[in-house]
Amino acid sequence: MKIQEAYKIFDISKDATEEEIEKHYLMWIKKNKADPSINMEEKSKAYETILNYKRYGTENPEITETKKDKIAHFFRYYKLHTIGVIIGVIIIISVINMVVDHRQEQKELASLPPLDVEIMYYGSFFPSRLSANEEAEQQVSQNIEDSMPTWNRVNTILNYNTTELNESTDVGMQQRSVVILATERPDMYVMDEGSFRLHVPDQAFYTFDQEELEAVGIEEDRLYFAQAEEDTEEKIYGVEISAQAFEGLDTIEGEKMIAIIRNDAENLENALEFVLEMQD
Repeated sequence: MKIQEAYKIFDISKDATEEEIEKHYLMWIKKNKADPSINMEEKSKAYETILNYKRYGTENPEITETKKDKIAHFFRYYKLHTIGVIIGVIIIISVINMVVDHRQEQKELASLPPLDVEIMYYGSFFPSRLSANEEAEQQVSQNIEDSMPTWNRVNTILNYNTTELNESTDVGMQQRSVVILATERPDMYVMDEGSFRLHVPDQAFYTFDQEELEAVGIEEDRLYFAQAEEDTEEKIYGVEISAQAFEGLDTIEGEKMIAIIRNDAENLENALEFVLEMQD
């Protein structure tokens, strides 16, 4: 996709920063949920093209002329229908595996105790290699359960994202991260400060009461204020928490963890209890 076409499809200014591009992509994802006729495949391709152009000065830095020649050479000597058969077999196997995995997952979920809270850790306060790492997510969940003796089940989503994009940033990972943020509905999030500033103004989050927080010993410097679109003044939407849930795992030194609760959280009371407990 050419860069001019990408900007037109994505409907964003050529002067937009990388943060604004990511925020705009999140907006398209939300619009698509309300209006499925929006071509998200096209929007996603435009998103990738623009980010690649911003970073490398080309629409697709991965495909050089040499690689194009090799691809063309391949298709000249191998019949397309053979590839089609292979793809068809892969799709059939994938569908079968998805059905089997879904049924197995439903059986396992039915046998589990009720969910106490679901938390998405979103930001750059942990290494990218831990993102969507099942073992790491289970470790964090277990650490939280150990800290909350009356809880039986915690679900954790580790979703790495950075607001400081550079040449080493994986565009595909960034794109997946934004999609996960837009489609998952946990009870609460734990974000770094950059992500907090970027996303809180556009979302519906729970407003903390400063007097109640200070009454239980949470100092003002651990409170994070923001002003949502419908607010007439800044309110407390975030509370800094400790990294004790990441015991045994790597974290990025100097990055703060800020807890944010959804307005429509199914386990609101437990989410509040978690914020208060993670102050050590």
